[in-house]
Amino acid sequence: MQTVYILSGPAGAGKSTTSKALVRALKNSAYISGDYVSYMHVSGRQKPWESKGELSLIWNNILSLTQTFP
Repeated sequence: MQTVYILSGPAGAGKSTTSKALVRALKNSAYISGDYVSYMHVSGRQKPWESKGELSLIWNNILSLTQTFP
């Protein structure tokens, strides 16, 4: 069974720093950035906080990535 840690917070709160520290500390782990996943959708991309559809697409893509990780 996989354990998924989701870090959320305002810009500059230390989410990326904390996430990267977790990846270094935990074996067989990965860092998946919601920002990077959202940048994959180029055509017609909207700001996630302005579009429920965009936010749903990002979460579905992140979920897909976690399901393929060993």
